Amino acid sequence: MSLRVHSVAVAQHHVIPLAHGGAGLAFLVAASVLLTRAAPALARGEWGAPAVVGAVHAFTLGWLLTLIIGTLYQLGPVALQVAPRSSRLWRWLLPAHSLGVVAVVWGVSVGRLHDAAHGWAVLSVVTTASAIVLLGPWRAPESTRARMRLVTLGFVSLAGVLVLAALRLVWGWRGFMPDLSGLRLAHIAFGLSGFGTLIAWAVGSHVIPMFLGVREEPSRTGLAIPVLLRGGTALLLPAVLPALSSLRPVAVLAIACGQLLIVWRALRWFRGGPKLAWDPALCTVAMAFTALAGATVLQLALATASLAGLLLPAHVATQRAIAVWGVLFLAGWLSLLIVGVLFRVFVFLSWMVRSGPGTQPVVGAPVRVQQYARPTLAWASVVLYAIALVSLPTAIALGHPGASRVSALTYVAATVLMSLHHVLAIFAPARAVAASTSRPALTLATSS
Repeated sequence: MSLRVHSVAVAQHHVIPLAHGGAGLAFLVAASVLLTRAAPALARGEWGAPAVVGAVHAFTLGWLLTLIIGTLYQLGPVALQVAPRSSRLWRWLLPAHSLGVVAVVWGVSVGRLHDAAHGWAVLSVVTTASAIVLLGPWRAPESTRARMRLVTLGFVSLAGVLVLAALRLVWGWRGFMPDLSGLRLAHIAFGLSGFGTLIAWAVGSHVIPMFLGVREEPSRTGLAIPVLLRGGTALLLPAVLPALSSLRPVAVLAIACGQLLIVWRALRWFRGGPKLAWDPALCTVAMAFTALAGATVLQLALATASLAGLLLPAHVATQRAIAVWGVLFLAGWLSLLIVGVLFRVFVFLSWMVRSGPGTQPVVGAPVRVQQYARPTLAWASVVLYAIALVSLPTAIALGHPGASRVSALTYVAATVLMSLHHVLAIFAPARAVAASTSRPALTLATSS
């Protein structure tokens, strides 16, 4: 398996992505544990229960947001060709970000909304500072400006999430926004689609084809995906008003169409590349796209039923369907996509740690990273994730609280093994691995 990493003149030191990766992994373990606490409520269709809301925010703010910021520090100079404005400010931002996440998760989990509001305020300041450090489409060259623009728009959507959440918690919208279901839908869509999926597409459409040895060419499909994702989420803003609630299923359908196009592009990537040996990274990424496909089909069914007047929002079956969608989208699509990428990233960071600060790779020189991987741990994690990804939505759909909790525990076990793999990749002695022509070394090369 080979991977070509395109370097730029100034490479980021490994400490920044390692710090964010370590914090993100800690939050993912915590989110997985909270998922076991929330699983019985999900099986009862109570997806708005405090336990569920706490787990969701641990996944989104603790795991996804932390990793996205760390990824931009590392891949910004590579995939976007935009260097951070500061390489020191993160030492203050990351601890403050972590405290804000803990405050939000704790507050929404136990019903202390004032604590959660304080956490949202901290996250608003920290995330704004991180965006200023990392973003700026005008700083990107023409070749990557469109991708940087999408990442920036993703952070704009995140700003909308933060503002809506803060206003909801502090003032409660009393007398101003009586229909909280529309506000909640907009909050979810802006976070998972407008931010998470849009940035996953902006960065993933560069990284995943590179993993598979294919070239992502500009296409109408690639242009339509962000339009549908952004258009659908934007349409939900006026739809928070009760008088315009009929726009909600239309917006959900638009977002679902964008997601279907992402799945279709992924199928072309996997089918169009050279025949590669399936490793844990590729298998996990494939599971993520499979979860997105399942969530999108369910999303289309719910939106179509709503348009046809057949949806019963208060029925337990509808509530369980929404819970299944959330698990597939958040614990499946967005989380496992990052997990799959990290299987590649952490073994490469191992080489950076051992090479020492400031070491520059020799252009075209092979760097064998298999010696830092632990295949048994990685495959065990992948298998457990696959089991959890099938069993947990099934148990929720069937309404079995006990089975849901057991399935969630499987997800916890997979996360612990994955985290242990990365810890060993960084700190354990390298393994002796014989050179193989069938699995060439990682090659580092510059690219125009």
